[in-house]
Amino acid sequence: MDDATIYALRNGFETAIDDELERIGFVSKAQVKHVMDVLDPIWQDPTQLAAFKGFYDIERELEDGGVDRPTAITVLTYLNAKGQFTEVIAKMDTSHSPSECRTFELGKWEL
Repeated sequence: MDDATIYALRNGFETAIDDELERIGFVSKAQVKHVMDVLDPIWQDPTQLAAFKGFYDIERELEDGGVDRPTAITVLTYLNAKGQFTEVIAKMDTSHSPSECRTFELGKWEL
């Protein structure tokens, strides 16, 4: 990254921010909220939590709200790192989840 780009980002240049977001990707507030809205009833209700088998249980509902699998992985990793919905997220480490949706731990390269 050159000095001009760093300067532009630090000073809120919209074009520089847009370029950076396009390069790294973007998760909207609405997508984060939707994932949380899907997880919250499971987390709040011991019966639903006990019945929860894995990612496949919520995948369709996530997709219906505009959250595809790669975005869900990003959001679930973020929520897990923040210590939110950890009980639900931990229950995804089963055969009722695709292999990429079983654990949501931050890797060293993600920090």
